[in-house]
Amino acid sequence: MTETKYYNFNGFNSKTGNFDPQCYAIVDDETGRYTEVGHGEGPKLGQSVDVGEKYMMPGIINTHIHVDSDVNYEFGKTKSGVDNENEHVRAVIVATHNMKTMLRHGVTVVRNVGTARMTDIEIARMQREGSVEGPMMNC
Repeated sequence: MTETKYYNFNGFNSKTGNFDPQCYAIVDDETGRYTEVGHGEGPKLGQSVDVGEKYMMPGIINTHIHVDSDVNYEFGKTKSGVDNENEHVRAVIVATHNMKTMLRHGVTVVRNVGTARMTDIEIARMQREGSVEGPMMNC
């Protein structure tokens, strides 16, 4: 297992809701998971990154989404549901767009709670294959 140490950043403190200065985190390069966090520079590691006093926090988990919902009507549909094949195509496009948007906003894990025509199952499969970018999705 290779790890990278990130240090000299303001880290999110979940107990206070604030950011603590001069933090470090060690991240497993393969899984992307934190293996250790603390204050100061932390232990010596071969691979280290000085974050330069910027802000860092773990990914956000959203436990209730409908990945194919067009809540801002960006794709022109003003009602929910998928009534025909054309609307199913629209739902797939909306779902892939939403996945990319959530990832850009810091969401790294989602729990989808339903889509029409099992769109979420196929999106999750395509994501595992590397075809769809987005947070890890559990259906």
